[in-house]
Amino acid sequence: MFSSPSNSHSCYQAKAVKHILSISLCVLAASTANASDLDLRVTSGGTNVIWVQTGQSVTYEVRGELTDNLNQGLAFFAFDLEYDGGDLPQGQAPGSANMLNFATPLGLNNPAGFGGTVNNGDLIQIGGAQNTINQSFAAAPTGLVMTGIAAQGAPELLVIGTLTTPMTTGTYFLSPTNLNANVIDASATGTPFWTVSAAGAGTVQGLVLHVSDCAPASNYCVGKTNSTGCIATLSATGAATLTGPNNFAIHASDVVNKRFGLMFWGTGTSNLPWLGGTLCVAPRLHRLGVRFSGGAGPAGTNCNGQINQFFSQTLMNNQGLLAGDVVSIQCWYRDPGHPDGTGVAMTDALSFTICP
Repeated sequence: MFSSPSNSHSCYQAKAVKHILSISLCVLAASTANASDLDLRVTSGGTNVIWVQTGQSVTYEVRGELTDNLNQGLAFFAFDLEYDGGDLPQGQAPGSANMLNFATPLGLNNPAGFGGTVNNGDLIQIGGAQNTINQSFAAAPTGLVMTGIAAQGAPELLVIGTLTTPMTTGTYFLSPTNLNANVIDASATGTPFWTVSAAGAGTVQGLVLHVSDCAPASNYCVGKTNSTGCIATLSATGAATLTGPNNFAIHASDVVNKRFGLMFWGTGTSNLPWLGGTLCVAPRLHRLGVRFSGGAGPAGTNCNGQINQFFSQTLMNNQGLLAGDVVSIQCWYRDPGHPDGTGVAMTDALSFTICP
């Protein structure tokens, strides 16, 4: 591993664990005391807790932020990533100029690459160092030092990567470990070099992955053609989870405009003749609230209406739905101009599984 300098003429050494590769770069340390701490946070899509399917590809980001402003930003950082859900491919440096300055040839990194050495499925020694000694005679490092990296209040994207969720359901963790870092001293000027101090490991927050095998919502059954010649269909957005994001909604499109309708659901499917169409949900039926389809033009003249229904976690809990329950849902709406005289039309149906 890179190790923080311990005296005024120390070196930090990088070792690729799997192949016992090593390089060293001498730097000057202002002191042995920790100047600051470096916080790390792993997220995916902006959050550190996600709900995903088995076998899904997930993109993650690791950001760092220093805990005070008594420095001029990061000079060096290195950490490992451990994943208990499978093997990690090598990470990547973000495309920003900031991290390029920590990667060979502008900076200096692990011989296996800035994204770490793959070792038993984990990543060892992600990261690198800036050219704080102003080295210019060798092939690397050759970059100019950039100050203010990962400053307090301005988290820096340090590394990005992907992982694949396991085929077994459960909760898994992507965890940073073995964090080491240096910061550029507040008084450093870069003449003749940039003095640095060891930084401590601050708060480290990993990524939590709740993995389920819930199948995505799927259509079945056949809707009834309405008076404008359309067959309205259902679709879903969000995730039907009990503890994940509360954003699951059902949408009926191609509905007759400016008419009222409602959705109803149950825990079984059927295929029974009903009002000139098909009842696709097996009783006992649970009715949801009446909705207005909206749309443009005089009422009942086209099929640009839509009926939307939020299927909330409160609804799921109040109805006693549990993880693994399969729900069927269908939409019925008024259609006074229907030629069969029933005055109604209906959509196809949607089936979805409640996830943890």
